Amino acid sequence: MPEEEKKRRSDISRVQWESLSVQKVEEMQKAAAISVRAAAVYGSKLEKFLISGLKKEGYNADFHKSFWAIDRKQHIDIFISNLNLAIEIDGPSHFRSIWGDDVHRKQVVSDSKKTGFIINAGMKMIRVKNIDGNSSGFYMRTILKKLLHTIELIKNGAKENLFELE
Repeated sequence: MPEEEKKRRSDISRVQWESLSVQKVEEMQKAAAISVRAAAVYGSKLEKFLISGLKKEGYNADFHKSFWAIDRKQHIDIFISNLNLAIEIDGPSHFRSIWGDDVHRKQVVSDSKKTGFIINAGMKMIRVKNIDGNSSGFYMRTILKKLLHTIELIKNGAKENLFELE
């Protein structure tokens, strides 16, 4: 989408948001927080699509696999044990201050630590950067293709420990 169209749509959304009552804004924020917590437990649309696609391709992929890292339990969004491969799906809150600056800073630090824990444990890692929270069918199919290609690179002996997909 051209930048001017993005800006036009953003301006329309901003005007609509600013015209809402305080009560409506609070209702929408509460609903959004509930949805985010549910996605953390049950998975986002993109996570569900990717794990389904991986399984269709014959990969034994575990969803929200837990592991211990030094002093606390962590989870990996998708784990392929026979490849010792962790796949993390990072949505918009990993890149923007959606829930406030303090929460965002903590998220960035947490992501960095998790990456270190995973790589130091001898695993390979793929981080899928879903910066805009896109969940269109086209986007998800594109990411799955990139993910499958990257997994093939890893199976064929890629030396890198961390791969990032956008």
